[in-house]
Amino acid sequence: MTTPKNLVWETTTQTASPFTLTTVARSFNNAFGTGGTDLFTAFMYNRSVPSEWMVFTGHLSSSNVMVVDTVIEGSNGTTAVAWSAGTKDVTNDIPAQATREVLLANRTYYVRTDGNDSNNGLSNTAGGAFLTIQKAYNVIAGTLDLAGFTVTIQIADGTYTGATLFSQPWTGGGAVTIQGNNTTPANVIIDTSGGAGDCFKSTTVLPGILTVKDLKMVSTTALSLITVAAAGTIQFGNVNFGATGQFHVQASGPGALAQSVSDYTISGGCTAHWRASNGGQIIDQVRTITISGTPAFSTAFAWASRVGGLLVNANTFSGTATGVRYTADWNGEIFVNGAGATYLPGNAAGTTASGGQYA
Repeated sequence: MTTPKNLVWETTTQTASPFTLTTVARSFNNAFGTGGTDLFTAFMYNRSVPSEWMVFTGHLSSSNVMVVDTVIEGSNGTTAVAWSAGTKDVTNDIPAQATREVLLANRTYYVRTDGNDSNNGLSNTAGGAFLTIQKAYNVIAGTLDLAGFTVTIQIADGTYTGATLFSQPWTGGGAVTIQGNNTTPANVIIDTSGGAGDCFKSTTVLPGILTVKDLKMVSTTALSLITVAAAGTIQFGNVNFGATGQFHVQASGPGALAQSVSDYTISGGCTAHWRASNGGQIIDQVRTITISGTPAFSTAFAWASRVGGLLVNANTFSGTATGVRYTADWNGEIFVNGAGATYLPGNAAGTTASGGQYA
């Protein structure tokens, strides 16, 4: 959420989100711009029915078109107000909470294909669950102080086409876990083939461990499935990596770490299964990695570049793949603890160049 701005004041005569705004003083568009979610906190009330009011987080989907993301408080509690006709004033606001709820125990938010992002996410029903993982994360990062506890985003069976971007850190340490179906991970599919973005991507410093598990990821476009692009750790386990146009797992940048926590499956090919670059690290050790369908990797199964590091020793690979086994270049390092040149999946010899090491 961005810093509040001075003298932001607009009006609307509409009765439901999204609201078309008319500027009175400074516009939300001028103060905050468009795009993203939960960019600002706003206060809204109805001049004709003053008992109708709401404090919420929102964003502009386009110039002067405001979308309500999360209701913090209002005349209808934490549910969006059913506004009566009349002119509503909308101003930038700092809510009284200032405002985060401090957790006293672990918490679970639910995401379902029949959910709604206007819900509060706290019950596993169509009327309680969120529709998107992004909404659940925005609530965690924007409204909570975890106080060292763990917040779980529980995803019901089904296919979800939205990408999840971790562009804002959560507060209070602790951990965030995103999980699907532990028994049958492929029942929960994250599919960003429409070009929405990487299935899961962090671009901000993460204050604790974020775990993705018990689901399948796939994309037919030039996207990655898990990307750590800033300092912090994303763990993964009991997942199914389907086909995608770029990488299954990539870590890029100082302090960026992706790490497996349990065995998993690869069912589709891509540019590289592991890609570490620019100082990023991937740790994937002592796992059974099941490969189905002979997937192809167009650059290499394992690729370390520009001081990126892969610690991938002591794994057991079940199944076969095609493509170059490994590429280490520009001082990238792939550590296999002497397992040999044919240890990694593929049907073509690996390569090293420009200071790259395979050891």
